[in-house]
Amino acid sequence: MIGSPDTFNCLDHEETVNLMIKYAEVDPFSIYWMRDPMAFSWPFPTHLMSHSTLASLLSSDCFYGTLNQRVSLITTTLRDICQLNSDYSKIIRLLCTRYEAIRNLDNEYTNLDPILLDDIIGEWCWNEVNDEQSKESEQKIEQILRLTKDLHRINYRGQTPLERILAYASNGKTQTITLITKWLVLVAKSGIDYREYVRQELKRHPDGYMAHTCCRSIKLTVILEDAENGLHVDVENIRCSRYGSLDPVFLCEAWRSRSRRLGSVSTCLSLVDEGLIFDGRPLPNAPGSWEATIKPNSELALKNKKWIDWQYEKLSPTGTNWAPGPEFG
Repeated sequence: MIGSPDTFNCLDHEETVNLMIKYAEVDPFSIYWMRDPMAFSWPFPTHLMSHSTLASLLSSDCFYGTLNQRVSLITTTLRDICQLNSDYSKIIRLLCTRYEAIRNLDNEYTNLDPILLDDIIGEWCWNEVNDEQSKESEQKIEQILRLTKDLHRINYRGQTPLERILAYASNGKTQTITLITKWLVLVAKSGIDYREYVRQELKRHPDGYMAHTCCRSIKLTVILEDAENGLHVDVENIRCSRYGSLDPVFLCEAWRSRSRRLGSVSTCLSLVDEGLIFDGRPLPNAPGSWEATIKPNSELALKNKKWIDWQYEKLSPTGTNWAPGPEFG
């Protein structure tokens, strides 16, 4: 099943999948743990699946995957699929239409993860910020916008796609404004009235359009000019006032985040229980499952994490994995 790109078109995927299900008793909708306990994978390499195989898996009553499992398979496949696959365009359309059909089956499912568009936006943001090839992710987004209702759906953090982009820790204010502008161009390219789209988004925030991280608020200002002048976009990244008593060296910075995982040396102090904080700083010996005392930003490594953002992490043993910080506007 796994093969090189040169042999891809010669593989009989559907027969292989059927054999694995029939004789190896492989459940097509189960997640299989690999050697890395933090990683998981579908039993089949989704980027190699043919259009007919996917159509069979997603439509047959022989497989009893839950709605969530089926949508997870769709999002995983859409993220992994690349133009080396000869069925590339057909598969994207199939995945988008089946995804939307599943969501329409059950109204209670409409607010659950994963959100197809949300999953691809992280990849698109990374590609744009790091000057990587973004054509494939743009093609996927265009089809999602045309074939699904994801544009205004909310992810598990309560964010719409625009809020997700606003909260993405890019290279600074200028880069964030560029990201938002390119996003609106992509929305318009997909046949959507971007002005009306912006108006609908702004209505969600009558007191000012903001996306929130653990300790910061990123405010978006959009002024819709006349048709000739387009629009004006501005962004402000500020620390939430309720964390003013905490030492800022243990908090996220503008467009530089800390870990949201409790127990890490790089955990943002805003997420820590007040009982573990004294005089605005973490206790030197906190009880519980902590790697060590939380460290200030100056003692952490700043890394550009793919599809996530610039983030402070634990230094390597040699202390050499610090990356130069981006421009901050």
